Amino acid sequence: MRALGSCLLTPACLTLALSLLGSATAAALAVNDCSVTAQVSSHWALSTGDNQYAASISLLLSNNGTGTIAVPYDISVEGVGYSEVVQALNFDSTGTSTGVINGTASLYWETLLPLGTNTVNLGLIIQTTSNASNVAPTAVSIAGKTCNLNITQTPGAAPAGGAIESGSGSLTTSGGNIIGLDGNVLNLMGINYFGFDDGNTMVDGLWAGSDQLTLDFATVVYRIQLLGFNAVRLPFSFQSLYNAAPKSQTQTCSAVTTEAILSSVTYPGKTDIPADQPVPTQASPAAQTPGVCNDYVPSDTTLDRFAWVVSYLAANNFYVLLDNQFNLDTTVLDDYQQWLTWWPSLISTISQDATASLRIMVDILNEPDCNGLEWSAANGKPAPKALALVCAEMDSEIAYGKRLKQNAESVNAMHNIGAGDLYLAAMDAIYAVNPNVLFFIEGTGQSGLADNWGDGLCTDASTISSYGISDPNPFFTTLMGKQYLDQVVVAPHIYPPSISKATSNYDGSGLFNRLSLSFGTLNKAGYCLSDGTCHQFAVCIGETGTAFTNALDIPAMADFASYLRNTGSGADGLHNAISNVFWWAWNANSGDTKGLVQDDWLTVNWNKVDWLASVGLAPWYANQFNPSSTSSSSSAAIESYTEPSPPTSGDGFSTATNTSSLGTNSTAIAAESSATAGLTTVNASVIGVSGLAIDLIGVTWPGFDDGNTMFDGLLDSASSFSQDFQTQVQRILSLGFNMVKIPFSFNDLSELQPLDFVINCTLPTTAQLQSSVTNPNVTSPPGRSIPALNASAATVISGTCNSYLPNDSVLDRFLYVVDFLATNNLYVVLSNNVTADNTVAVSPSMWIQSWATLVTAVSAYPASKSHLILDFIDYPDKAGLKWEANNGLPGSGDLYLAAMEATNPINPHALFMIKGADQSTLTTNGGQGFVTSQTIISESYSSNPNAFFRSLLSKSYSTQVILAPIVEPPSQTGITTGFYETPLYAILSEAFGYMNDAGYCATGGICKNFPLLLEIGSPLTSLDDQLMMESLANYMTLNGLGNDGLHAAIGSFIWNKWTPAAVSTGTEGVLTADYVTVDWNKVDFLGTVGLYPWYTLPTAHRTVPVTVDINGTTVNGSTCAVSYSLTEAGQGANTTAGDANYLSSLQLTLTNLAVNAPIAVPYTVTVNNTAYTGVTQSFGLNLTDSTAQAGIIAGSVPDYWNILWPSASNNITVSMLVQGSSIDLAPAQ
Repeated sequence: MRALGSCLLTPACLTLALSLLGSATAAALAVNDCSVTAQVSSHWALSTGDNQYAASISLLLSNNGTGTIAVPYDISVEGVGYSEVVQALNFDSTGTSTGVINGTASLYWETLLPLGTNTVNLGLIIQTTSNASNVAPTAVSIAGKTCNLNITQTPGAAPAGGAIESGSGSLTTSGGNIIGLDGNVLNLMGINYFGFDDGNTMVDGLWAGSDQLTLDFATVVYRIQLLGFNAVRLPFSFQSLYNAAPKSQTQTCSAVTTEAILSSVTYPGKTDIPADQPVPTQASPAAQTPGVCNDYVPSDTTLDRFAWVVSYLAANNFYVLLDNQFNLDTTVLDDYQQWLTWWPSLISTISQDATASLRIMVDILNEPDCNGLEWSAANGKPAPKALALVCAEMDSEIAYGKRLKQNAESVNAMHNIGAGDLYLAAMDAIYAVNPNVLFFIEGTGQSGLADNWGDGLCTDASTISSYGISDPNPFFTTLMGKQYLDQVVVAPHIYPPSISKATSNYDGSGLFNRLSLSFGTLNKAGYCLSDGTCHQFAVCIGETGTAFTNALDIPAMADFASYLRNTGSGADGLHNAISNVFWWAWNANSGDTKGLVQDDWLTVNWNKVDWLASVGLAPWYANQFNPSSTSSSSSAAIESYTEPSPPTSGDGFSTATNTSSLGTNSTAIAAESSATAGLTTVNASVIGVSGLAIDLIGVTWPGFDDGNTMFDGLLDSASSFSQDFQTQVQRILSLGFNMVKIPFSFNDLSELQPLDFVINCTLPTTAQLQSSVTNPNVTSPPGRSIPALNASAATVISGTCNSYLPNDSVLDRFLYVVDFLATNNLYVVLSNNVTADNTVAVSPSMWIQSWATLVTAVSAYPASKSHLILDFIDYPDKAGLKWEANNGLPGSGDLYLAAMEATNPINPHALFMIKGADQSTLTTNGGQGFVTSQTIISESYSSNPNAFFRSLLSKSYSTQVILAPIVEPPSQTGITTGFYETPLYAILSEAFGYMNDAGYCATGGICKNFPLLLEIGSPLTSLDDQLMMESLANYMTLNGLGNDGLHAAIGSFIWNKWTPAAVSTGTEGVLTADYVTVDWNKVDFLGTVGLYPWYTLPTAHRTVPVTVDINGTTVNGSTCAVSYSLTEAGQGANTTAGDANYLSSLQLTLTNLAVNAPIAVPYTVTVNNTAYTGVTQSFGLNLTDSTAQAGIIAGSVPDYWNILWPSASNNITVSMLVQGSSIDLAPAQ
């Protein structure tokens, strides 16, 4: 029997398939063919009274019938007392009658496919007279037919959050400076490191990686020290410290050398470190047990563990700032007297350690704005203007120009207490316990002048009056009479636009004026009483940070650095330099700002270190580190800071022409910056720049290997569809590819002069372009269009194509197109075509040096660096290479290792593609030989890759390796038997398939499985080719006999090629011989193995809006929309019980649809699928239980920046790698 894959290769069969999928109507629906699961996520009384209520209801629709329910279709929802739709998601209300809500589903992706193939979620907020006991729907119908209705329970309440931070000890201030233990000026260069505030009961991240560089607390602290920091701010929650049981941090881990630790915190490529440069040592290292991390961390109580962490930091010469994370810990509102008791108790506990008692500082209340606290109580009412649960004022006060005022009915003993009163009461209590503590005071209540929480320290009466903001003068006036005045530090928080959402005064003179009005004058003119008595306050920036991915943040942070240094235009004459800064944060799970370390918790974000160096940070290699210093700054100020020059393209700047670090010029690309974390692998999955598992779906585009000096096809047609480079790129993206392989010759890049590709042309319209990439047999979904380019050429001469391409050199043009592709979110494979370029065989040493030089040049561009894949040897067999050295040629295994050793330090996030070699007697073609069975190798006299793989498993970059076997069809190999179905499956699994399942196992039982990426291509014109390619599709997708139990699914591939290329029986290009028309047979085939052109209906691989319940939304009736994107990452090794084990990446994007009620942190997200068995990684979500009991994944979103603001004002993304017993791991709800 022929499989469906072969049917899809013919137009007639395609038409049949489409008719089966899309022509059925809702009219064919029978009673109970549809199924609806309803969940009431919140229910509340309306202020109008008269027994009026509102409820948010999520409806999950599915179609159990045999016909498709196409949009639009009618939906009726019945319930007791239903009277009105207040708000709807994915539902167009058409009217209501008594107890019945009517509407339609009309969006293309709301089509309900037969046999329960997919689900569609609707969200409703309804008004009703029903109380909570019977508010759920009583009936739901679709197209007039009653559906099966299931009611699920409302989830429980969100768990409480926690927080940690640390401070300093025997310190004081004088003349606007902090004075250290030795009586000299101390500059604090600090890092925020949270975990004691989010329920983890320890600093976060000790779960990441496999060795002590990330798993071991003491090693992480040493890395922080080596980077030049001398202070750590520890956010904490009193509830966590006093009421939460400590979670165990002890785990097995691999030891690392001191050299590895130094390398992890040394600027990449830095070669000018003096041979006698001193290497700082830890003053008091932890007692390590070989092979075990964190067994020295106390586990008796969380309070004792926190005190131990503070003591450990202090013993290693850190100052520690303790920060009560108010947004996650509302103790001060819930029980003011308890809060006032716990503060001195905590300080007393920590101060039992003599060293810690001298080095702790106290940030009394983090960002009081979070819960509406102003400087003073107002009108005899409590100062908090928002319930603790709501945290209502955040940046919305600035971003939306209004305040969300909600009066608390009862806040215990706080009837006449403002933030100023809280500060004074806490300082009175703490000072009596330890008079050496420094007190950090944050601003509040000055939204409009301040751009974010924690700012707001303006004391100028006219400014306070004109802005109508809270007045701190009563606080400062009282403070001036306190004996601990010299222990007080002003500690505002300052963030750039990506965090603050500011639309003005975030850079230049507007920024400088705002900062000086708020706090800048306090360290120069100081605060003065009416009698002329003045006091200069030391200023420390308690939080600042950015991911440096928003174009507005770059100039804002550069100007902020100038203000802190008091240099250039930042020297406004109103303030002195501010040399105390705490960066937010070390943590990779740090929401909007991301971490100083990237998602792997290992790789340092050097853009952030560069900025910190501009304001005084001095890493160990900077010749300014003084590990013996107990006071003063362990980081010396740098006199000037120059913003790094933008690369020549893909940089998010408007500059038209820049000079690259290579000394060449090229036309820049106008683009938005994007995340640049880089690629890696986890087991047999590729992890993309987003940190999630991805399939690499690529196409080969030659031209830099055949003398053309540019991609083929641009001069081979009279149509601008093929003549214009960026038009071609948009077509590639529109067809669903996310990767381009570029074959090249080193000779072409270095020796040829670039041909001119500027020609007169008329660029196609968007409609014409869309038509060119739309299957003529498919009806385009309504409301959808082809994706726009993320980056377009900045300089385009009207009436021409390719006017933006560099002509200086072939290398410069090559660098430009690589960066253009990467900036448009395409992964780029650099592939040395050894058929056209035999450098690897003639001069291996020159070949390795050429690779190192090229990778250095490409990696100078951030987008290129993060999207880079290196195919060192395109086809080893064609270069006469074997795995081992032979006939005077080096072995491909040795060449691969040498190339990886040379390039990995240059770009540690680049992936390496490894091709098989010289096992043709065992495989269908060259490039496929990865057989490692010694018996089979000996019997067939084949080349042996075992030495290569044994060596690879000992390398740190083994996680950057993917195996890329070439699988050619009979039209290219000439074989006439054994090329399809079972014989083919046996060859493929023996050759390479086992590598993504059981993997390679070295002596001693050390095993590793690798991702597989197949290089495939065929004209698809002969019957033999069709048989072979449809069998290959079944093998890749585990369909039918293709699921042989020896390999996991293979979702990554490269189609050879994009442009037409002559072969014996036709062309294998995606484009036909006219270089314009798409060969839809090939696109349809690729759709069976994972290609999703722009016009396809969303599947589990696409983003489909659904509604997922979020606990804690009963506050003012908030409900959330949640879209998800799920990528099937393949099948891993079976569980110990023999059960199937699948892995998928799931990303949830949360949006609050309520009109006037924020959803405060912490809130709980629950995701259900009966097949879920566990979670291996999570981002932005603190898991309640990683084992997915009963198929439920639950976790808390605790960070204050993840508040969900009303009216869909923002969205929050969390993601996870889920394991399950089924290949379908899409959320059920």
